[in-house]
Amino acid sequence: AFVARLGGAQGPMGGGASGVGGGEAFLSAFVSQMRQLIGEIDYETAYNSDPRFGIVFCIITFLVLPVLLMNLLIAIMLEAYETVRNAAAARYCYLQQAAYVDYFKAH
Repeated sequence: AFVARLGGAQGPMGGGASGVGGGEAFLSAFVSQMRQLIGEIDYETAYNSDPRFGIVFCIITFLVLPVLLMNLLIAIMLEAYETVRNAAAARYCYLQQAAYVDYFKAH
């Protein structure tokens, strides 16, 4: 998503069809992407009020929050997979039992 956003934003940030904009265009795109991912949080105010709080908040936001969200996604996917697997196993047992019944009726 970041590369697509960078490519789509070359024109307004100084880049053109002949090449990608300068380093400031990349930095601007990166900062914009990070703001979209983690939200509009005023880090300067947090840092100025208490530098330790600002640093700890940034570390929590950048390191812990993505890990927690990935764990949540994995848990949701595993729950959905388990539901589908149980339904498939029950259907397999039902079809196997129906095949046995048909076989014994035929003989």
